[in-house]
Amino acid sequence: MYGDGFRFGLGSFLKIYFVCYREIPVWNEPHAVAPFWRFFYDFEESVTLETDNGRITCDPEHFYIIPGFTRLSCSSQKLFRRFYIHFGLGERVLENNNVYVLPAASHELDLIREFAGAGEKLHNTRQTILYAQAILASTLLRLPPEISESSRLTDPRIENAVKYINEHCHAPQNNTFLANLSGMSRDGFLRLFEQETGRSPQFYWRKKRIEKACELLISTSLSIDEIAEKTGFADRYHFSRVFSNFLKNSPAKFRKNN
Repeated sequence: MYGDGFRFGLGSFLKIYFVCYREIPVWNEPHAVAPFWRFFYDFEESVTLETDNGRITCDPEHFYIIPGFTRLSCSSQKLFRRFYIHFGLGERVLENNNVYVLPAASHELDLIREFAGAGEKLHNTRQTILYAQAILASTLLRLPPEISESSRLTDPRIENAVKYINEHCHAPQNNTFLANLSGMSRDGFLRLFEQETGRSPQFYWRKKRIEKACELLISTSLSIDEIAEKTGFADRYHFSRVFSNFLKNSPAKFRKNN
C-alpha cells in the first residue's frame, strides 16, 4: 500500500485523502459506502459493482468514479490489482447515486503504471499527491461540467461556516454559534446552509468527523479507541454506532476492506 492519505489539495475544491496501488484478494462487500469520492482503475477484469442504477463489471479499459455516499455492492472471486484515489470534490453531497465510467486515456494509464511500478519509492511523498492530482485533473475534466459546478458553494457566509466546521470537526458545533459566526439569524442560516450543501449543519459536521475517521482508519495504525478520541466521540461504542449509521459498516470492517 503506497501513500499515507495525508491532506493536500487544490484549495477547498479538490482534496486528496489517500492514494494506493495494491493487490486485493477475493472480495465481497455488500455495503461499500464512503463519505468521500473514489477513483479506481483495475488492472484485470474481476470486480462487479452493483448500485440502485444497475450492475457494472469493471475492466482495464475504463476508469470508475464514485461520488461520496453512493450506495453500492462490490464482489470479486479472484485476486486483482487496483490503483485508487480517495478524494473530496467540493462540499455539496450529491444525491444521484451514479458510478461514472470513463474510457481509460493512454496518458492517464501511463501515470498509473509509473506509480504502480515505483513501489515504495513513492511512499508518503509529495510525488504521490502530484500523481493523484494529475490523474484526477485530467479525468474529472471529462465528467459533465455540472458535476463540479454543483459541488461548489456560492455564498461566502456558508463558506466561512464550512471552513470553521472543517477546522474544528472534532468538537461539537452549535447551530446558533455557527449562525452568529456567519452574521445571520439561526433560521435563515439553517435554510441557506442546507440550500448550499444539500444537508443540515449537524449532518455536515457528522459527515466531516466520519470522513476524518475514515482517513485515519485507512492511512494510520491508530486503534479504534484512539480514532474515536481524535474525532470527538465519547468512546469507541458511540463512534462505532454513528459510523455504522452513516456508512452501513463497522469501522473495523471499513479498515479491512480499504
